[in-house]
Amino acid sequence: MISRRKLETALPHRTQATGLLGAGVRLAAVRAVNLGAGIALTVLLAGALGADGYGQYLFALALAQILAMPVLAGLPTLVVRETAVARATNDRATLRGLRRWAFGLVAGTSGLLGLAALGWALVAAPNGDGAGVALLAVPLVAGLGFLRVAASLLQGHEKPLAGALPDGALRPLLLLAFVALALAAGGLSPPGAMALHAGAVAGALAWTLLAMARLAPAPATAHPRYAARARLRSLLPLSLITAAALVNARLDLLMLGVLEGSESVAVYGIAAQIAGTALIGQQIVATVLQPRLARLWAAGARDELQALATRAARLAALSVAGAALAVALAGPPAIEALVGPAFAAAAPLAVFLCVGLLVVAATGPADALLNMAGHEMATVKAVAAGAALNAALNAVLIPAFATPGAAAASVVSLALAHLLLARAAATRLGIRTWAR
Repeated sequence: MISRRKLETALPHRTQATGLLGAGVRLAAVRAVNLGAGIALTVLLAGALGADGYGQYLFALALAQILAMPVLAGLPTLVVRETAVARATNDRATLRGLRRWAFGLVAGTSGLLGLAALGWALVAAPNGDGAGVALLAVPLVAGLGFLRVAASLLQGHEKPLAGALPDGALRPLLLLAFVALALAAGGLSPPGAMALHAGAVAGALAWTLLAMARLAPAPATAHPRYAARARLRSLLPLSLITAAALVNARLDLLMLGVLEGSESVAVYGIAAQIAGTALIGQQIVATVLQPRLARLWAAGARDELQALATRAARLAALSVAGAALAVALAGPPAIEALVGPAFAAAAPLAVFLCVGLLVVAATGPADALLNMAGHEMATVKAVAAGAALNAALNAVLIPAFATPGAAAASVVSLALAHLLLARAAATRLGIRTWAR
C-alpha cells in the first residue's frame, strides 16, 4: 500500500499547488488576525505611551530579541528540517530524541541567561531602571524559545496552521487584551508593556503544548536518539543565519535610538511594521514549504522543487507590489488618523521600504531551500554580507539623513543578501528561485 507521503511526492504539480493554496489561505487568515492585532496594539501603545515611551518600548523589545539569539538562533529551522526528514524515513527514535534535546537546550540556555541577568541586576545596577528591564527580558526570552520550538515541531509534522496560530494569532491577541485591561485599569509604562508581553507568550505556549500533545505526540515506545553532536554542528551555521538576520532587521532601530533618539525610533518602527506586511505572502509560502522542501530534496524531486520555487516567487512579488500601491494610496491619511500627526513621516518611509522589498520578494524562497537542503553555509555568507553592509550604511546615512537614511540602508542591504541567496540556490542546487 502506498503511503500518503509517497503519494504526495508523486502527484503532479497542479495537485500539490492546490494543497499549498489551501494551507496558504488558512495561514493568510492567521496573518490577517496578526495584522489587525498589531495595528490595534500600535494604536493603543503609541497613544498611551507617546512617541518617547513607545520608542523606549520598541528599543527594549529589540534588545530582548537580540538577547534571545542564543536560545532561538537557528533552532526552529533545525527542528523543522530534522522532524521532516525523520518523518520521511519513519525514524521514531529521532523524533522522540529531537524534542527532548530541543526543549532541554532552550531550558539550559535560558537558565544561564537568567543567572547572568540576575547577577547584572544585583551587582551592576541594583537601583537602576535597567535592572528591571533585564529581569523582565528573561521570562520573555525563555517563553519565546519554548514557543518557537513547539511550533516548529508542529510545522515539521506538516501542521502549518497549528504551528502558526500560537505566535501569529494567540500571542498578539492575548497581548492586546492585556494592554486594553491595563489601560482601562489606569495606565501603562514601557516596562509594564514588556511584562504584559511575557504574559502573552506564556498563554500562547500553554495552548501550543496542548496542541502538540494532540496533533504531534511523541513516539511512546521508541528509545530516544539524541545525536547531540551532529545537531550542534548543524545548529552553528543556522544560528549564525538567524543572528545575522536579526541584527540586519533590528540594527536600524537600535542605531536610530543611539544616534537620533526615541522619537525617530517610533516613526521608523511604525514604517517598518507597515512595510513588513508586504512580505506576508512570501512568509506564508515559506512556512508551508519548509518541511516539503526538506522531503522533496531528499527524494531528488527537482522538478517539483523548481515549480514550487517559481510559484512562490511570483506570488510574493505580486503581493509586495499590491501592498506598496495600497500604502502609497492610503498610508498618509490612515497613519495620521490612527496614531496622530506626530507619526505622519512614517508613510513615505513605508512606501520606500515596500518598493525595496519587491527585490527581496522576487528572489523567491532561496534561503529556505538552501537551509532545508543542508547548504546553510551559503545562507550564512549571504546574510552576513547583508548585515555588514547594513551596519556600514546606517553609520554613514543616519547622521546625514536620519530615518530616510536608515530606510535606504535597510533596502540596499536586504536586496544584496537576497540576490546572493538566489545566486547560491541556482549554482549549488540547480534551482532558479526568482520570479520569471
